[in-house]
Amino acid sequence: MNNSDKSGKIDKPKVDIFDRTDFPSADAKYRALVEDGEKNIRIQDHLSDYTEMWALSYIEAEIFYIDLNLVHALYWAYERYESFIGSVDAFFEEYREQERIDYAEHYRGELVNEMPAAINFMVDACGLPALDCFGWVMKSYSAGLRGGLYIERQPVDQ
Repeated sequence: MNNSDKSGKIDKPKVDIFDRTDFPSADAKYRALVEDGEKNIRIQDHLSDYTEMWALSYIEAEIFYIDLNLVHALYWAYERYESFIGSVDAFFEEYREQERIDYAEHYRGELVNEMPAAINFMVDACGLPALDCFGWVMKSYSAGLRGGLYIERQPVDQ
């Protein structure tokens, strides 16, 4: 069995937009991902957890002052930042070195996730409002805390 139509042309399997590497820049891929909107980003009634970073509850949107119309853009902007610092390779890895040149002022080092740098990167690289970026980063950090991502601080002996 082959993958051809009646004309004899071979059908190429569709490559998901997430896996495509033919975009000329991280920004072009980011814009395509936001426009595509196929990622299972949803608003839910219960608090999201770290295993589903794209999920957002209504209460989180209210608490963190996140515009529901920007959820896709914020999600992909934070994915782009995480790739920028080397913590996630899935979507923007092929653009990492150029991003580090273009946004060097936001790079603190490999795997160094710094809140102000994350927010400023999302604002500068993705053109998003700072307040919404702040809210998304805070939501992401709190989800990480709830999910056990961060190590508890040990008490300091006095």
